[in-house]
This record gives sequence, structure tokens and C-alpha cells, in this order.
Amino acid sequence: MGKVLLKIRNDTVNRFDLNKGEAIEYNRNDKTKGLIIACPQCGYPASGPHEYDPETQTLKPSLICGAEGCNYHGHLKNRYFDKVK
Repeated sequence: MGKVLLKIRNDTVNRFDLNKGEAIEYNRNDKTKGLIIACPQCGYPASGPHEYDPETQTLKPSLICGAEGCNYHGHLKNRYFDKVK
């Protein structure tokens, strides 16, 4: 699996409508942006204590998918998911 391009979907509010590598952007309580992301490997919706920078389209910390059997671990940098080897 190579790099996967992030696609922000602001036309939906249901996280289960997302396809692999798609996300919904939202405002967190502390005024930073957050993402609800469909895992780029299995499509499982994931969110967490991530900080998203919409200008650089980078997410901190890395994304780890908790879906059974997936175990995806990767980084979102400059709009691309890059799986940790």
C-alpha cells in the first residue's frame, strides 16, 4: 500500500458514509481543527485526540486504526497518508 490522498468531505455528517482515506473536518473545543477519518487501509471510522492543521493538511500524532485485523499505523502529512513500515 503506497501513499493515499486525503479527501475532506464536508457534504456529510455521518462518519459511516466515509470511504477509505476520506475525512470530516470539525472544530474542537480548544479552537483547533479535528478530523474524523476513515482508515485509508480498511475504511473504519476513527477519531481521537488529533490536532489537524488545515493549511498544511497534516495530522499530529499519527493515526492508528483500532479495527480488528487492520492494525494500520501511518502519518498524514501534506494531504497524504503514509503507512509506517
